[in-house]
Amino acid sequence: VWSVTGVAGRSTDLPCYLTPRTPGDEPKLILWYKETVRSPLFSHDTRSPPQLEGEVREGEGVMTVSRGAATLTYHNVTPSHAGLYECRVDFYNSPALSNFVNLTVVELPKSVQILDRQTGPAKNGVLGPYYTGQTIVITCISLDGWPLPNITWWRNNHIMGSGWEVTGPGQVQSDLVIEQVSRDWHNQTVTCAASNTHLASPVSVSA
Repeated sequence: VWSVTGVAGRSTDLPCYLTPRTPGDEPKLILWYKETVRSPLFSHDTRSPPQLEGEVREGEGVMTVSRGAATLTYHNVTPSHAGLYECRVDFYNSPALSNFVNLTVVELPKSVQILDRQTGPAKNGVLGPYYTGQTIVITCISLDGWPLPNITWWRNNHIMGSGWEVTGPGQVQSDLVIEQVSRDWHNQTVTCAASNTHLASPVSVSA
């Protein structure tokens, strides 16, 4: 089983390799199925008209057939596309071949915000004012996204910590505690970044 991860709203390819057991053999019929639905999503019959290469479009996807592969592409993949797929290839002389692909669809966080535990959200991107020696608790809240994202704190370009806790449906948050704040923090930039995949840049906000 091949594992493929796609990001919602982007293009995702599901591979199917057309390698016969008998050298020189050619695919006769190519079928893409999903889960337990036995009606094929896509089909490509090389016999009518007799051609191996080409494209088959159906709804939101397209199957591109070449001499080495029959790739199923969703140009705007959604969570409803997630699941287990089977690509069945019938050859003229070789036994039928099945490729299985498990598609996982990641949903990026919709929004991230920074707020002060006492004074609320940043105003025009600025938190404070604060006083020297004061203990500050800054909270980062990430909304939606699947799987739930990890939150990382940065001061300028230096990482300060990471972690999160679930505080509601689709909502996670992380607190940054600065004890006895000094003037070294004046005009410093704090960034909160929420990430749930290496396939896309984190969703971030700074103050």
